[in-house]
Amino acid sequence: MRPRRFLSAAILLACTVCPALAVADGPPPFSGSSRPFIQLAPRETAPDLPFTTRYGDTWRLSQFRGRVVVLNFWATWCEPCIREMPSLDRLAAILDSEKAVVLPVAIDRKGPFAVRPFFALHRLESLDMLFDPADALRAELGALDALPITFVIDRRGRLAGYLPGAAEWDSPDALAVIRYYLSEDGE
Repeated sequence: MRPRRFLSAAILLACTVCPALAVADGPPPFSGSSRPFIQLAPRETAPDLPFTTRYGDTWRLSQFRGRVVVLNFWATWCEPCIREMPSLDRLAAILDSEKAVVLPVAIDRKGPFAVRPFFALHRLESLDMLFDPADALRAELGALDALPITFVIDRRGRLAGYLPGAAEWDSPDALAVIRYYLSEDGE
């Protein structure tokens, strides 16, 4: 089963039928406003579609292998995203960027023209400005029904889990989840 179809089905199931899909041997419990972090098993390699930086450079998820990635999809017009972004900024400020990184990918069609003023208004200083105005990466992940949505990618570049909806990403529970994936020995 392709990752896109699997994740669409898993997100639909997690959001509507069974909100406690986390595997017992997985990371500690963590939830957003109303939904839990969902651990994926088996883990599949994250798609490697490009997204762009504020400087026009192209990045791919494969460039971050060896680090835990907190991949967040958001938009300036999304109210839960607006509430969540400061916590992602604080998380980025406290993480050791050699071991873990926060990648907030904006799906706004106006790209930098919408996101630059948003970053200034909300004083987001520790996050990179990243863009995917075509929303191709989120579509490849099969996650078009959720915004914001955050994926955690393990050090081997595999999708470890996700959380649909907003969360406090600098909370003790969220940090425990990230520490769990940082402590993995690569399996």
